Amino acid sequence: MGQPLSPPGGWQVEVVASDIDTVVLATAAQGIYDEESLEEVPPAMQTAYFLRGKGNMSGQVRVKKDVARLVKFQRLNLMDENWSLDGLFDVIFFRNALIYFNRETQEVFLRKMLRYLKPRGYLILGHSEHVPWLNDSVEALSNTIHQLRAQKRPAYNGPERRRRRRQ
Repeated sequence: MGQPLSPPGGWQVEVVASDIDTVVLATAAQGIYDEESLEEVPPAMQTAYFLRGKGNMSGQVRVKKDVARLVKFQRLNLMDENWSLDGLFDVIFFRNALIYFNRETQEVFLRKMLRYLKPRGYLILGHSEHVPWLNDSVEALSNTIHQLRAQKRPAYNGPERRRRRRQ
């Protein structure tokens, strides 16, 4: 059956997949895709992370259970004042959705998302989504990758700080 999935470098991996549409979430949670959707996925990754369908499931693939366990599907309405998300994230992928909203609404969503990022975390947007008005909070590393700016705290590691930590 193979080894259980072990993230690289001892990382703890958890993916929160969200949408407003519960039918879309239920379909995604099944983890079943047409085989051709994996055309650009290297064969070694296909073998490592997917099972090929047989019989009436021929032509389809299913995400292996070890991978599926890493994903939590959750309904999220971006228009809600509060989002029911736990903890902070290293990376937030929000791709190809901004085009459906005006700039004011985009800013509300994105600034709220930034509150869920860990310090120096990453916000990944789609290729056509440009947010120069977020430059006060993020640094654009490329057209699609933005990193949350570090807090403006003095970086002092002198003896007083070390003494305080020991107490």
